[in-house]
Amino acid sequence: MINQNGKFVHESTIPVRWYDMDAYGHVNTSVYFTYFEQTRINWFFEIANTFQIGKTGPVVVNASCTYYRSIIYPETILSKLFVGPPGRSSFDSFCQMYSQKNPELLYAEAYAKIVWTDRETQRSTPIPEELKKFLPEA
Repeated sequence: MINQNGKFVHESTIPVRWYDMDAYGHVNTSVYFTYFEQTRINWFFEIANTFQIGKTGPVVVNASCTYYRSIIYPETILSKLFVGPPGRSSFDSFCQMYSQKNPELLYAEAYAKIVWTDRETQRSTPIPEELKKFLPEA
């Protein structure tokens, strides 16, 4: 699922909480999206000193996940984020989620399209030049 044009930009470790488990004894599938979101947010905060998030900012307009294995507590996730080349106002993000104890064990892969948006008008706006420095060229 990882786009061949994707550029590796960030890695996060995320401890699985007991609360993340469901009645079937594994991490609920909806929680995977929270892990992927946290990875994207960690990356934005890592690079945030290079651009302002205020009147404009990122919005996820489409997201999907392919699940390969169930995650069972206790576990710490190693989440790797990749991004694709920018368009005028959007770029693709891809995430791979592994076991930190066993980095060969791939739990899931996810995709999210990020659109830079004017918060007042709720319309897309060009990606800031400062952010484009962190995205691969087309």
